[in-house]
Amino acid sequence: MPHGPLMIDLVGYEISKEEETILQHPMVGGVILFFKNCKNPKQLKELISAIRTLRPEIIIAVDREGGNVQRFQKPGFRCYPAARVYGEVYDLDPHSDFWVKFTRKYAEEMGDELSALGININLAPVLDSHSESEVIGGMDRAFHTDPYVRTQIASVFTESLQKKGVKTAGKHFIDHGVCEGDSHVTKPVCDLDKQTLFKRHIPPYQELIRQGRLDVIMPAHITYTAIDPENTAGFSKIWLNDILRTQLGFKGAIISDCLSMTGADIGDMKSRVVRAVAEGCCDMAIMANQPRPLVLEVLNHLQAEQLEGRFVQSVQSQARLAILASRHKQEITHCSSFIPQAPKVNNNTAHSWSGTLINYGAKALVAAGLFFIEYK
Repeated sequence: MPHGPLMIDLVGYEISKEEETILQHPMVGGVILFFKNCKNPKQLKELISAIRTLRPEIIIAVDREGGNVQRFQKPGFRCYPAARVYGEVYDLDPHSDFWVKFTRKYAEEMGDELSALGININLAPVLDSHSESEVIGGMDRAFHTDPYVRTQIASVFTESLQKKGVKTAGKHFIDHGVCEGDSHVTKPVCDLDKQTLFKRHIPPYQELIRQGRLDVIMPAHITYTAIDPENTAGFSKIWLNDILRTQLGFKGAIISDCLSMTGADIGDMKSRVVRAVAEGCCDMAIMANQPRPLVLEVLNHLQAEQLEGRFVQSVQSQARLAILASRHKQEITHCSSFIPQAPKVNNNTAHSWSGTLINYGAKALVAAGLFFIEYK
C-alpha cells in the first residue's frame, strides 16, 4: 500500500479495534508514538510489531529529543541529556573534541535503541535558538544561542543517528526560539526582518541540508511577517516551496508539526489537513490527540478529496515517504570541517585539559541524573 499523507497516534499500549481500521486506511502513512504508548521496552516492541503486522511499510516516528521531551520515560529506557546540555558541554572547551564525543555517545546510543525497536524517524534535533521562549529555551530543548554552534552539534547528532539507520528531522523551521509564545497553546508571530532571519536562523538548515544530515524538516506553526505575513511557515508555499525546496535545495520530506496545536488553527481539522498536504506544502501531516471517530472522519474526507481530484499526492512526495520508510544503516562520511581536533596534551596544557575533563564529567553526570518531565 502506498504511504498516505497522514501520521496519526494511538491511544494506549495496544491497538484498539477502531485503530486497526484507522491504520489500514489508505490515507494513513505513519504513526507517531508518545509517552502514553510506552510501558516498558518489551511492551513497546510488541506494539510496534503489531503495527507492522497490519501495515509492514508504515513509517513510525517519535520525538526522542532528550531532556524534557523523552517520550519513553519508563523503566528500561535511557534518559538522554537535554539539547542544551550538549551546548553547555561544548562551551566547556569548544576547541577540544569532548563535545563531539559526548554528542556522538548519546546520539549513537539513541540510534541503537530506536533502530532495535523498529522506529524509522527520530523527530529531532531541535535547531531552534536557545532563548527566552518558554517552550524552547525554557525547556532546554535547543543546543545553543549561536547558529554556528547549533550547526556543529546538530551535524554530529544527526550523523550519529543516520549511522544507526534512524532518519533525522530538523525542527522547527525557521526557528521557534525567536518567539516567547508556545505554538501548542497560542499563535506566535515573529516580526524579525528578512536579513536577520537569513543571517542567524536559516544557516543551520542551509548547512545541514548541504551535508545531507536532514531526512525530514518540520516547519513551525509561526507566522514570520517579513516573508509571509498571511501564513504560518507550515502552511506557507513561500517558505516551503520557494525557500526550502528551491533556494535551499531540500530534497527530503516535509512533515508538519501536529495540526492539533493552536498555532495550526486555521479552521476545523479537515481544513487544516487539506491545507497542509493538499496544497503542495507538506508531504505528511501529523494529527494526534484527537477522538478516534474524528480521525476516521478526517481520513475519509481526505480520501474523498483525492477521489474527486481536489487532492493529488505527487509521485515525488510518495517517493520521499518511501525513503523514510526504509530502515537501512547509512555509510557516513564524517564532516571534518565541523569536527575539531583534540589538543595535544603536554606539560603546558595538561592542567587545563584535566580540568576540562572534570568539568565535562560533572556535566555529563548532571545531565544523566536529571528528573525529566514529559512534555506532551
